[in-house]
Parts: sequence; C-alpha cells; structure tokens
Amino acid sequence: MAPPRKRKFARSIQRREREGIAASRANESSKLCQQRQLADSERTAASRACETEDERYSRQAANAQRMTIARASETVEERCRRQAADAQRTATARASENTEERCRRQAAGAQRISNVRYEVWRQKENSAFQYSSNICYESDPLIAIGRMTLECNFCQALRWKGESPGMCCSNGKFRLHSLQAPPKPLYTLLTADYSDAVHFQDNVRKYNACFQMTSFGSTKEIREAGFMPTFKVQGQVYHRIGSLQPLRNEEPKFLQIYFVGDKDKQIEQRCRNISNTRPSIASQIQDMLHQHNSYVQGFKYAMEKMSPELKVVIYADKTPSGQHERR
Repeated sequence: MAPPRKRKFARSIQRREREGIAASRANESSKLCQQRQLADSERTAASRACETEDERYSRQAANAQRMTIARASETVEERCRRQAADAQRTATARASENTEERCRRQAAGAQRISNVRYEVWRQKENSAFQYSSNICYESDPLIAIGRMTLECNFCQALRWKGESPGMCCSNGKFRLHSLQAPPKPLYTLLTADYSDAVHFQDNVRKYNACFQMTSFGSTKEIREAGFMPTFKVQGQVYHRIGSLQPLRNEEPKFLQIYFVGDKDKQIEQRCRNISNTRPSIASQIQDMLHQHNSYVQGFKYAMEKMSPELKVVIYADKTPSGQHERR
C-alpha cells in the first residue's frame, strides 16, 4: 500500500484530470460532442465484445457496487437533480426514436423483464425432486400464495392476492344470480357429520352417478399410454340421452331408471348399478329430485301424458330466426 502522502498526491492528480476533462467537454461544439460520444461507444462495444463471461460478470458487479455507493452518498437535492436529468434524457432519446427503434427498444425491454422473471424460477428448476427438510418452503413468497381473502367489489367472488382483479366477472360486466343453498336433505348430507352424511361425502361421485340422466359420448377419445387418469377428446362431445325405456333384456340405466315401476324399484335399481351406495340415502335424494328438479318433472309428465306414437324430430338445418346456427 502506498504511503498516505503519495495516495493524497494521486487523488489530487485524478481530481485535476477530471476537472480538466469537464472543462474541455463544456467547451465542445455539438458536432465534436457527438463524434466523441460515437467514438466512445464504439470503443466500449469493441471492448465488451472481447469480454469473457467471468469478465462481464465482474464488470457488471463492480459497476453495480460503484453505483450503489455513489447513490448512498447523495443528498436529497442531488438525488432529485439526478432523477430529473435521467427523466429528461430518456424523454429526449425516446422523442427522437423512429418506429423501428421504438419497436426494438420495447422488445428488448420485454425480453429483459422476461429474463429477470425466468431467472427467479430457473433457480427452482427440478426443486420438487430435491426436497430438503432444512428449507422452509412455506416462507417462500413464490410458493406461499396465501389464502383467498380478497373479495370482488361486483360479484363478491374470492381471489388470491396475486390474481388480477376482474377475472371473475370482468369488473361487473357479467352478472350471475346468487347461488342458493341446496335444498334439504342434500344440504344436510353435504354439511353434517352423522354416519349417512359422512358416507355420502366420501362417496359423493358414486351418488352423482346414481342419478345422472345422460351418458358421455365423443367423436374420438385419445388415451395416452401408462397411468393417465385423464383423456383427450378429438371432435365433438355429446350427452347421450337414449330411449326412455330400456331395450328387451337390458337393465335400466341413466334416465330410464326414472320410469321404472315404483319408487322402491327405482332405488333398488340405482344401488344395483352403482356399488357401495345406501338405499336410505338414495331414497332421500330421489325424493328431492322429484320435488325440485324441473327436468325430472318434465320427463315424468311427458311419459305419463304424451301419446305412445309421438315422435320428436330435430332438424339440424332449422334454427329460430335471429339465433346462432348451432343453438
């Protein structure tokens, strides 16, 4: 390390050099200033093009450190002047841009933001396969999304903090009727904790299948090899309703069960079609549907009142006036 006297002398020389450069540039003409800046930028570009990855990283780290120190020592007045000068310089530069330059700048800015966001997630790549009990995953803001505590001012839908507002109802453009509580006994089965209710909650999909009126159909199903619980549909999806009466020597299923004998026979058939269902629960749900479901009531009325010779014909090329062709 140089003696204090020599360090002081060196700083004095550097200060005089900076002052001389500043005075020289203050007397430059606009043309000379542009020429100097162009030469400086070309020299800098050539120098950086020869940098290795480590050299570039070291230079950027040193620049960031130097900038941090300089800004930390600024007074409030100096900071305001710097920010105003930066804003003015940016506004002047953008005002002189042509369309191509503006597009390039915006594309570069978007790419820069994308790189920053990607870098955050890149550090977590394959982290799900490298679980460590020493890491507190719950404290990671990228993983801990919190609870759905924010409420939409228009439709009262709940959302997470990071979700964009308006995703639910487009800020009031779409208005949905309020959801009503399901009628009893369904509400009790869904919320209570006695034996039948717990059994219903554990097997709710089976009870849903007990009372479905249509079957699923599609033009073509694509199933992938291996264990894949989902499948893809190519073409169209259909709800097949079939005939209201089963064919000879066939068990009633789907909507057909609603027209089988009396109530007890219907319950027996439903529980026979879907295993691990209780007749006592099926009976309650069946009574509820006959009382509240308009589709069940309509089909029952049609079965009881319409002539056996009645036919329903749907013409694909006939649509109501002013309606979409696929309505």
